[in-house]
Amino acid sequence: MNDYQAFYEMVKKWTVNDYRTQKIKAEVIVDMLISDFVADIVSYKIGVPTKLIAKEFPIERISQTESEHRYASVDYLLSDMKTNVYLTELKTTNDSFDGIQFLNMLGVCKRGIGALRSPLEYATVDYGIKQRFDKRETKKYLYTIKNMVNCHESNQTDCSCFADKRQDAEEIAKRMINEVFGELETSKPQPQIKILYISLNEISIRDKVEKAKIPYDTMETDILLEPIIISDLIGDNNFFSVLRADKKSAWNLTGKILEELVKPYADWYSTTRFE
Repeated sequence: MNDYQAFYEMVKKWTVNDYRTQKIKAEVIVDMLISDFVADIVSYKIGVPTKLIAKEFPIERISQTESEHRYASVDYLLSDMKTNVYLTELKTTNDSFDGIQFLNMLGVCKRGIGALRSPLEYATVDYGIKQRFDKRETKKYLYTIKNMVNCHESNQTDCSCFADKRQDAEEIAKRMINEVFGELETSKPQPQIKILYISLNEISIRDKVEKAKIPYDTMETDILLEPIIISDLIGDNNFFSVLRADKKSAWNLTGKILEELVKPYADWYSTTRFE
C-alpha cells in the first residue's frame, strides 16, 4: 500500500467512524466530502451551470429589526450569475428540517437580490474590519470574501492586506463584495432567489413545510426546488461523465466513503471490532 492509499484508508475509516459517533455533527462531515462537488451536483440536477459563491453565507432572520445584526446562515450560496441564486441547505437526516431556517430563507427570497449583500457587508466591514479587525471571526469572513471572487475567474486581487492592514482591507473587501453582488444586482431582469436542499438520503421537504404549517403561498411554489439526493449520484455514470477530468478520480474515492455513510443502521454492526 503506497502513502496516498494509506492516507485515504485512514481518512475513510475515521470519517465513517465520526459520522456514526454521538455528538459529532454529521453535516460537517458530509459537507467536507462534497464541498468540491457542490456546484457540479447542483448544475447537473438543475440543468444549468452554477458556481459556488460562498459557504455559511449570512442572511437576515425573519424577526430581525434594522438595528439587529445577528444573522442566520445558509450552508451554500450558489448562482448561475444570470437568472437564479440558490440558497442551499445540506441535510443528513429526514428529521433535521428547521422550519425557522426555511422561513429565514423564504424571507430573503421575497426581499430579492438586494437582501444578500447587506449581512455580509456588515459582518465583514462595518462590524468586522472597523470594530474587530484582529478577531478570528473577522479573519474568517475575510477569508470567505477572498474565496468568493473565485466565481470571477479573471480576478487576481491581492488580499494580503486582510492580515494586518485595516484601511486597505476595508477598501478591498468592499470592492470585492461589489464585484460579486454588483453584477447580480444590475442584471436585467434581476435573478430570482431559490431554495434548494441537498440531502444524503431521500427527504421530502414539501411535506416538512406542510407539517410545520408554514405560510407558503401556492403562487410561490417555484421558489422551493426539488431536493437533490446525494445517494442517487453514487454510481451515476451520467453525473460522472459531466465532471472535469481532474475531478473524476476524486469523486470515485469520495463515493466509496459516501457509500458507507448511507448504509442502514443494521449494517453498522456487521464487524466485531474496530480496526
